[in-house]
Amino acid sequence: MKNLRKCATQIQKCYRGKLGRVRFANHQRSLAQHEREKFFHVASIEIQRHWRGRFSRKFIHDFYARKNWLASIQKANEDLRQQMAQNYEEQVIYLENQAHADATQNFKAHIKGKHHLLSTKSCRGVFNSKYAALKPGGVPAFSGVPVEQYLAWESQTTGKVMEKILDGNVDQQVEQITAKVEKDMMFHTTFSSEEMFSSLSPDKRLEEE
Repeated sequence: MKNLRKCATQIQKCYRGKLGRVRFANHQRSLAQHEREKFFHVASIEIQRHWRGRFSRKFIHDFYARKNWLASIQKANEDLRQQMAQNYEEQVIYLENQAHADATQNFKAHIKGKHHLLSTKSCRGVFNSKYAALKPGGVPAFSGVPVEQYLAWESQTTGKVMEKILDGNVDQQVEQITAKVEKDMMFHTTFSSEEMFSSLSPDKRLEEE
């Protein structure tokens, strides 16, 4: 009986050892399978990430296409800025020309009929004062021509020649009339401030001041 118990114990020990080794082997295989699945899962995710990134960059969000698009937008902005600058310059020129035309028109309206302000042989006119050239503003002028000269043209030609001169249409007849007016009116020729001041002697300067 004792011998049978010993044999049964030995058999149970062997069986339990075998069963334990089988269970352990199954556990190891299950664990290895889990590790392999985990590795391949991570690897597949990484492959998909790279593939989707390349596909997106190549077909959906193309870097070079976006770069070219940004370059086209920048070029369009530069063209628009140049066009705006050109339009601004044209508008400034137009406004300047319009202001000059308005000033010319106002000057024509104000100078018309003012021939009584012209200088005479006995008295200088208000626009041909001998002190005007000594002032910072100098002799009153419009478009570089003294107002006294416009009054002379107005007096001699009744305004018709003056309109042609202000518009820049000076023909041969106007030049002849102008030369005649200048010749007949040498007594009130307007000097510049430097010429008039240098023509005075020191005593004369003190008297004039």
